[in-house]
Amino acid sequence: MADGVTSLHGRKFGLAYLGLAALLGVAVGSFVLLAERGAPPPPPPWSAWRPTSESSVQQSTEIAVHVGSRYHLPSGKRLVRVYVGNPMGTAPINFLAVAKKTEPKSPSDFNTFEGSSTLMYILCGGGKQCAINEGEPSVERAAVLRREALELALYTFRYVDGVESVVTFFPPRAGQKPQHALFFRKDDLDDELDQPLRQTLPQPSPPIPGEAKLTAIERKTINELTTERVFRYAVQSAQGGQRVLVLARATA
Repeated sequence: MADGVTSLHGRKFGLAYLGLAALLGVAVGSFVLLAERGAPPPPPPWSAWRPTSESSVQQSTEIAVHVGSRYHLPSGKRLVRVYVGNPMGTAPINFLAVAKKTEPKSPSDFNTFEGSSTLMYILCGGGKQCAINEGEPSVERAAVLRREALELALYTFRYVDGVESVVTFFPPRAGQKPQHALFFRKDDLDDELDQPLRQTLPQPSPPIPGEAKLTAIERKTINELTTERVFRYAVQSAQGGQRVLVLARATA
């Protein structure tokens, strides 16, 4: 009886051992297969192009030149020139005051941000006051300009360290003064910064206003990411001579 029990336990132990050995063999085989295949490929780059300079000033200039060179008018001229800076002179902007509602009435109706962590771009056409002096203003052209502003912001947040917000000043209509800007916060574009740029803006080249239109997918993306970020702007002086860029929500 005891010999039978011992023999039964021995068989069970042997089967368990064989099962363990088989599992170990599978694990070893998988390891060898992975080793032969090599490490998994790295994730795709965020963009096909990136700035190569080391300083943030040079990086932002590279971004302005690269993005600006991609947008054109039907004549082949650039849609706008892109400059780094603000259109109110060389004195720095110390703070941004961004309205939380359409008609702010008190300081509590504004969010404030440090000017030192904000990068600013000017979109300047070839006419007076930076107006675009070719073709007629249109909804489609405005959408392409918003696409350009979004592309500038995405490149900046991805590659320029220390930038938490981007303001892009728009060219005015002919005969008017510049008055509108787009304001982006890095935290608001987390999803777009975590995926390759081509997933956010899949059209290989920006459309030329008057010749081609944005695809339905890009138009939807641009409207979602920019429509609520259009502001009217003005510069005011605060205590101590500090300059404040005030952004009030634009009405329709």
